[in-house]
Amino acid sequence: MTFRHVDFRLLKKLNLLNYLNVARSISFSGHKLAIPVINSLGYPNLFLKPNWLYSIINELFDTDNEGFVDVGANIGQTLIAVKTAKHQIHYVGFEPSISCCYYLKKLIRINGFADCQIYNFALSDELKETYLETNGEADPTGSIVSALRPSFFKQRESIFSIDHDRLHLDQKITCVKIDVEGGELETLLGMQNLIRRDRPYILCEILDSFSDDVLAFTQERADRVCDTLKKHDYSIIQIVQNEATGQIISFNEIDGINICQWRKESLQLNDYIFYPVEKRKGVIEILARLSH
Repeated sequence: MTFRHVDFRLLKKLNLLNYLNVARSISFSGHKLAIPVINSLGYPNLFLKPNWLYSIINELFDTDNEGFVDVGANIGQTLIAVKTAKHQIHYVGFEPSISCCYYLKKLIRINGFADCQIYNFALSDELKETYLETNGEADPTGSIVSALRPSFFKQRESIFSIDHDRLHLDQKITCVKIDVEGGELETLLGMQNLIRRDRPYILCEILDSFSDDVLAFTQERADRVCDTLKKHDYSIIQIVQNEATGQIISFNEIDGINICQWRKESLQLNDYIFYPVEKRKGVIEILARLSH
């Protein structure tokens, strides 16, 4: 059932979303999409707007049939950006939450998105059983790195993680997005063959420290991420976003990532682009065009 004129904010306020399994039509960058809302799952997608990630995806892909790996797919925010881009992109999403994977497949099916693969596990540096800690279903802050936010999460779910290179996927990958709330290092260590083979752009969120108690831990992991990619001759750019629109205001070429204790401004400063050094000219030209 598709609802066109229902005030979903009112339904949420009245705690009625948990009783609904509906879809609503939205416009996203000129594309008409059906957004399923299943017992409140998917509700944030009703208000999704193109941000810097959508803009840069449109710039980084030159032709059809190139590949995009989405690590931490959640409820499809990046999937929507990829599937509304100007080129036909092969999408591979990794998401450890069973609920989110169910939603992603529903979103793909209801919109007829082609050339999509969804894997229901986390990416890490080895095949193992681990735990996803969250504060609720589809929690975008959920993490498999328990030391990142000590005593913060209330729920714990047993999941499996796997290293990307073990999958032996043949698709050439142009771009990798990593949004895994502290698990970036293990994700990258598990895709060393991919990085050597395809030299993709890597769009990666690296969060500031949850508290002063874990500042050194968080900084050490950020340093290791940078060192891991520098060994492959990658450079780093920090994205500065507009708080209201999520678009790029400016960007900084940096040698390393300096972690500080979380503050309001962290939301606009914690996204980075890691790129092969031989692609610097093109990346800088793209970011200069997008900055405003």
